[in-house]
Amino acid sequence: TAAVPHLVAFVAPWCSHCKKLGPALDAAAAELGDAIHVVKVDATAEADEGSGHSLAARVGVRGYPTLKLFRGGSAYNLAGNKRDRQALVDFATAGVLFTVHQGYAAGEDGTLRLLPKSFPRRVWDLTLEFLNNIAEEVKAVWGEHPLAAVSLFGSGFVIAAFSFFITELISERLGVPRRGESWEDVRAREEWLLHRAESRVKAVKAAAGKKTE
Repeated sequence: TAAVPHLVAFVAPWCSHCKKLGPALDAAAAELGDAIHVVKVDATAEADEGSGHSLAARVGVRGYPTLKLFRGGSAYNLAGNKRDRQALVDFATAGVLFTVHQGYAAGEDGTLRLLPKSFPRRVWDLTLEFLNNIAEEVKAVWGEHPLAAVSLFGSGFVIAAFSFFITELISERLGVPRRGESWEDVRAREEWLLHRAESRVKAVKAAAGKKTE
């Protein structure tokens, strides 16, 4: 039911990271049991149903996999890059850092309906996500090379900020990997999109043929 918290993994058919997430997600689901429902959703699926917008676009998913916790009327995004079983369980039980991304309303039939976000909320979420990503990178470098981390932090912050926004803006146009994607993911995604387009053309032709009969 909607009263039970939901840990949702939004994935895509071409995403190699999503496939690697599977075992950790299954292990987390087994540990959490009925206290928190764990669900994996193909965020591209609803684009095939003629809605005009994919589920990913409506939920605010910009990369795969994206993990969200729906709990107490708010939807939270997992911060950082750790996605092992323990990280997922900690996130689901609010034991680690998370960020509020969106509110939702519970319907009488037990469904969860996301509420629209205001423009300031979206800007704040992007800023918070960016800062969380930077913090993860700095923490990793600090542990291995503390002196280098101090000297490079200033320039690294500027470069990371530039890379973050530029990647989001031009990756789709230039056909280069999105954040977190490999070239193999890009090729797989392009093949999937081509296959989907061909399937739609065939469906339209088939429908037109039936009308002329």
